[in-house]
Amino acid sequence: MSRHQERKAEKALQAWHQERDEASELLDIAQHFNGEDTTDLLLAPDEKLFLCVTNTALVEERRGQGHFEGRSSGLSIPVGSIGGRSIRYRVGASRGHYVQGTPAPTAIDHGNTYITNKRVVFRGRSQTRECLFSKLIGFDHDPAGSTTFSVSNRQKATVISYGAQVSGSFTFRLDLAIAHYRNTLPEFVAELQRNLDDITAHEPPPAAVAGPVKPREHRSPAHRSRWPYISLIPIGFGAWAPIYAGVKARQRGWILLGIFWSAVVLAGFIKSSLSHSGQSGNDDLAGFLIIIGWVGAIATSFVIRGSYERQMASPFEVATEAGEARLQERRRAQLTARENPSLAREIGVGRPDEPGAFDAGLVDVNNAPASALVRLPGIDDGLATRIVEARAQTDGFSSLEDMGTVLDLPGDLVERLRDHVVFLPR
Repeated sequence: MSRHQERKAEKALQAWHQERDEASELLDIAQHFNGEDTTDLLLAPDEKLFLCVTNTALVEERRGQGHFEGRSSGLSIPVGSIGGRSIRYRVGASRGHYVQGTPAPTAIDHGNTYITNKRVVFRGRSQTRECLFSKLIGFDHDPAGSTTFSVSNRQKATVISYGAQVSGSFTFRLDLAIAHYRNTLPEFVAELQRNLDDITAHEPPPAAVAGPVKPREHRSPAHRSRWPYISLIPIGFGAWAPIYAGVKARQRGWILLGIFWSAVVLAGFIKSSLSHSGQSGNDDLAGFLIIIGWVGAIATSFVIRGSYERQMASPFEVATEAGEARLQERRRAQLTARENPSLAREIGVGRPDEPGAFDAGLVDVNNAPASALVRLPGIDDGLATRIVEARAQTDGFSSLEDMGTVLDLPGDLVERLRDHVVFLPR
């Protein structure tokens, strides 16, 4: 299998892991989350909050600026002047009509949107909309991040825009809330389970099935550096090959080795020259020096070739491979945390604060101290303190969405945290 095919297989497997993890997380939420109380909205005695989204917009169609189309005819007669400015009287008529502006979706207010098991409420600075499930005719989701609600007691549909980043969460929480309202939760959970089973059944084959992933230093000779073959030039004339590699890779040690082997070969030639000119010398010693310098240069060149290729590789390629490896490792650790929490806790997943722990680049939000929480993207000291206080009151969060709802976190922050957190039981 070529390197390109290996990377393609690895990416397919990573995408499958992510899809399966997300489906498993949604199933877990549907099975265990039954809504919560809130003080931001006046709830009925049996009403629970399922989602609060901040920075949403209430959208309605508004006409743009219109314009007049037509022409005029007649005669303009000067009748005098005032302050040096001429005054004219027009006799005639105008023909034309006023054209209204084109309707366009316009955000008329901004505020928070709440989803409960009875209704959807938008509460803005000047506008409020309530869509009761009992009067809901239907709703349509726009992938761009908005939902249109049609209610029986209102002529105009209600459009709420919340952004593409929280579109998936909004859609799922709305479906979950309606399932609770209609008492169809078992059917909803069964559908999520079927979806998870279908994803699990279509796991792509790992790259190792088609052939082992070869490290960079074991690539075929056709794709490797050819400069070491310079050292194979007979009787040591290519002993300078390590010097070339050292200069290119900025490795002083390689340069010194190349100089040393070249000097040994040169000493052999000088010894041989002195011997043939009639001066004292030894041909055997001259040949020995030439052979030693030649063989030493060959061995050095081929030994350092792997290190040379790693250092001379494209920084982007190296960074990409390292990033993919870290991302895959985090997702495997997240899957372990969900399916086998005891094992994850034993090896230290999500605990960078514990010596010797294999944290996998993750942070366990339910158990890690505030000093570890601040390592997460978008988490400062203040928010880390809020997380510690909130998890103590709720005995830990069940999921990332649960934490986002409890702490009223922005949707973009929730998405940024998704690949960096786990939630092990307390």
